[in-house]
Amino acid sequence: SLYADFAYLQMPYLPLLYATIYKLTGTSHYLLWGRLFSFGFMAVASLLVYFISRKISGSRLVASCMVVIFGFNGVLIRTVGYSWNSVMPIPLALGGFYLFILGMSERAGPSGAGGEGRQVKPGFILFGGLLVSLAIGTKLLYAVMAPAFLVTALLCLRSLPFRRRVVATVVPLLLGMLVGLFPVMIYLFRDVDGFMFNNLQYHRLNAVWYQLQGVTDTMSIGSKVYYISGLLAEPSNVALSVCAVFLTLAVMRTLGAGRPSTTLRAGGPAVLLSGLLVLFSAALLFMITPLADQYVAIPILFGLLFVVCLYAGIPEEGTPYARLVLVAAALATVFFTGPRLFKYQDRVCDVRSWT
Repeated sequence: SLYADFAYLQMPYLPLLYATIYKLTGTSHYLLWGRLFSFGFMAVASLLVYFISRKISGSRLVASCMVVIFGFNGVLIRTVGYSWNSVMPIPLALGGFYLFILGMSERAGPSGAGGEGRQVKPGFILFGGLLVSLAIGTKLLYAVMAPAFLVTALLCLRSLPFRRRVVATVVPLLLGMLVGLFPVMIYLFRDVDGFMFNNLQYHRLNAVWYQLQGVTDTMSIGSKVYYISGLLAEPSNVALSVCAVFLTLAVMRTLGAGRPSTTLRAGGPAVLLSGLLVLFSAALLFMITPLADQYVAIPILFGLLFVVCLYAGIPEEGTPYARLVLVAAALATVFFTGPRLFKYQDRVCDVRSWT
């Protein structure tokens, strides 16, 4: 048993994937395969960042800038440098977000009158929920995505009657999540006590152990705020924060001038969903003890999506300035983070350092 025999202290999907790969290949280079998969996960995640940004912004330049900002973010780089369960959920979460917003994009139906002819794409929403549940089944912290998706499904697409909205969005979303979490439920009901201890109770005991050892860093609310502010002060996160502040002010100026953005309204599901994901994942940081980089990487990931959604809310005459800010942020991120990556290039060519 994964929990009784190995005392695996996380959700089950990553070791199940690795066990399948090791069995099929017969390899003894476990760490090498794990790191190759981490690299593959991030390659897929980068493609998804591009597709999501291109879909929301309508600009290849903006999409390319977001890929650069994503790929050279210092916190994300430190998170993906290991063969652990903090990497695999990233492309799964992005894929779920992408499919969900595709499914929530209304299109004209047969009747086309009174909102009755407005249709969504339940199949995309179902598979979006499936990918979200796979992310949760890999790392439990991604469970914050579930309420964000459900709230978005309920509050958006107001042109549809409430009952039809629930049937078209909430039902396929929940169905996809249930299918994706079915193996987790098997582990849960097979050994409820063992599953709960390894995924929840152990981590509470671990926090108590840190406190008994006199560790104070990232334990209290104040120390967590200090730790998070230190990460946000890194150049790559400063660049992202500048983009977020600039675009937020630009959208607020547009709304304050009585010129609500039709683009922002059209992208309502993506705007609401990305904002809720940032809010919920940021709040989660203050419930985790002790705090670490891989946890802060989650709201940073969702913050990238929110920045793209803010860009979509800027009027056409303001987009050249917004693009200039994004390009400058991408260049600054590469300038400050890139050199630290290039110094490890010799290890890539050294086969002995792979495992």
